[in-house]
Amino acid sequence: MAEISEFRLYPFIEKSLSELGWDIRNPLKYPGGQVFSQNEALHEDSLKILLDKSKPEYIVKVKDDILWVIEAKASPSDLELAVNEARDIYATKLNGGELNRCLFATGVAGSDNSTHFVETYYLTKKDGWKRVKINNVDTTGFISRAQAFTIIDADNPNIENQEIGEELFIKKANAINEILHNGAINKKNRARVIASLLLALANDQTFKISDDPTTLIEDINACVRSLLRGYGKENFAQEISISLPTSKDNHKKNRSAIVGCIQELKSINIKSAINSGADLLGQFYEIFLKYANDSAEIGIVLTPRHITRFSVKATNVSSKDFIFDPTCGTGGFLVSALDSVKKTDPTIVDKFKESHIFGIEQDPEVVGLALVNMIFRGDGNSNIYEGNCIDNVFVKIDGNVKKITSDKYQKNKDNGIKMERFITRVLMNPPFAISTKEYEFVDHALSQIVDGGLLFTILPTSTMSSTGNGQKEITWRRELLKRHTLKAVVKLADDLFMPNAHKGTYGVIIEAHKPHGNQKVFWAIMDDGFSMKKSKRLPSANLPSNYDLIADKLSKFLLYNEKPKQLRKVISCCEINFKDDTLDCGAEAYLKDILYKDIDLSGVTSNLFDALLQQKRNGEGLSLQKGKYKAIPIDDIIEKIYRGDCPPLTNIPSGKIPVVTTTENNNGIDGYYDVPDTAKFKDVITIPANGSKYKAFYHPYSFSAVPDVLICKVKPQFDSLETKIYICAQINKSSWRFSYFRKCNEIKIKKDVKILFPINSSGEIDNNFIAEQVHQTIDYSGIKELMA
Repeated sequence: MAEISEFRLYPFIEKSLSELGWDIRNPLKYPGGQVFSQNEALHEDSLKILLDKSKPEYIVKVKDDILWVIEAKASPSDLELAVNEARDIYATKLNGGELNRCLFATGVAGSDNSTHFVETYYLTKKDGWKRVKINNVDTTGFISRAQAFTIIDADNPNIENQEIGEELFIKKANAINEILHNGAINKKNRARVIASLLLALANDQTFKISDDPTTLIEDINACVRSLLRGYGKENFAQEISISLPTSKDNHKKNRSAIVGCIQELKSINIKSAINSGADLLGQFYEIFLKYANDSAEIGIVLTPRHITRFSVKATNVSSKDFIFDPTCGTGGFLVSALDSVKKTDPTIVDKFKESHIFGIEQDPEVVGLALVNMIFRGDGNSNIYEGNCIDNVFVKIDGNVKKITSDKYQKNKDNGIKMERFITRVLMNPPFAISTKEYEFVDHALSQIVDGGLLFTILPTSTMSSTGNGQKEITWRRELLKRHTLKAVVKLADDLFMPNAHKGTYGVIIEAHKPHGNQKVFWAIMDDGFSMKKSKRLPSANLPSNYDLIADKLSKFLLYNEKPKQLRKVISCCEINFKDDTLDCGAEAYLKDILYKDIDLSGVTSNLFDALLQQKRNGEGLSLQKGKYKAIPIDDIIEKIYRGDCPPLTNIPSGKIPVVTTTENNNGIDGYYDVPDTAKFKDVITIPANGSKYKAFYHPYSFSAVPDVLICKVKPQFDSLETKIYICAQINKSSWRFSYFRKCNEIKIKKDVKILFPINSSGEIDNNFIAEQVHQTIDYSGIKELMA
């Protein structure tokens, strides 16, 4: 077979440079261009004179007076030749003039069939040419312009604490997923393939690519076993070993996919990223498994890395702590704890890695992934085990840490064998929607924590905030507070686990084995600054975030008992309301709002007018910041709350009766139907008891409503048109307390919502002031005419 020529490497080189942000256009033709190809360089007068008709593959303009030369060879065995020509021939020539300085030289060799090998050197002032490193590891791909500037400014070829950008990670994760798809590799096996390839590259970046598919697979598995053997974890090699497809017809396709994945990983200098101070491997897994792969099919719902870091910061994890994650998945919480200690107490990090980190995961394949993650943190000896955490207990017996079965624990206890708890911090995200309830995982974890130790867990909204339909959860909350202290409840984003799961959640912190009593609790709602972009949840520079504020205030609250300053709809610190029959422990129930500001009367009148006219108009607002006022519980305003009983709309014909649903448009009216008389209401306020938006509407006309609508009849003293409009506007100010996951119901509306009324000089509700303000809205006169 004829040897391919180096021009076949050009697409790879240009694609790599472009992905890293270089403008690969010709600088002579385009003002922003940064890359000369062979012949283009000779059209630039100063370069033509210096090169003397010789032509490297590419010359990159790092700055106007700093250059980077790239030379390519077709065969991997010619990599050294490519480096020597780039560095000793072309760079030397380019450095012979006064205007240009060639400080970077790169040799590229290989092909799509064998992967591409890239070596880059930097010309230091003192020591001459030195290999470029990132985080003390030789680079295997190209570098970005920002990285080049960092090297130049420091005159140091090694870039410390370098992280890979989120955008590039996503791009590579999706590229790898596409490669695996085209290689006929099943979704369920893709995480296993990535784990094996990452381990192989961690062990040997110059991993030899065999032309024979069978030999290549055997070499990768052997490399993985070798690495795991060094950490005493060889038994897990079988959990992440890879194999060829059953059909020989797919062998070449499978080999091509594996080679393509290796190339993509090498191109982002994956081993350098692993050696970073940040959890870049965890970030890669998060993106690959969450966005590029169907993680639900392999049983993984990853906790976002900013939440695992939040748990570590908030609970003040230190090198003295013993960390346990009973449902560790790929090890995100453990990695965040390890990284924190590495930064704050690097001298003790080896001991911490060896004997202070513990995890259990019942999926053997995911255990393998967790081990890979920890190995990439320089710790393959972590105490991560396969098994069901409910069936296992960590204790100290005679001063030695033991993992024993729950049955064995009970037998030891019955036989009087002394066992000590030693875990000081549990960080966990128990699996949702399985037969074992989330709070059962919490109870089992708490049983293993020392007195005064802290547990951080992510729990569904219902676990902390259920009402009548969640009697088991209410009972659990009561029992929990008899034995332990609830320290903090932080509402997390509703789309935290999107796109794989849509679940309302809280971050909950519990202090073990200390009855709650009358302790104050830290309540908060977190805006983490992330948003959904094309089905991906990413940080946004344009969104406000209180993440750091809450982490800092919560850390000080737990460490020094420093009470945070109350921030409206963000942070509160107060006691639990034990008089509440539901013992609601949702943050929304305890956060304060300034009720007298920015009352949107026009939103109510406009909707009512729209419903009457079936058209839309706009209005004005009201501010009650001046004058006297008092807050009245809604239970003192509403005489009775009903539920709608309209039959399903699909079962009734169109007609003339408006039907109110959970829609936030057209005064809540979804359409007009032929509804039985028994399902009609009039002169009442409606509030959705389901959905993602909560708007109150007043209905002076006859209507029907579905069961997901609360129908509120006000008491006689509030029974004027203007007052009912005003009440709706005030209810809408409290809509932030409710969501799809924390639904509004008869209990929560009475417990959580108060209406602020202006007071006259006699201390009575100033109905004249309310009427005057409502009359000023643009739609009021139209409403009166239509109601006449």
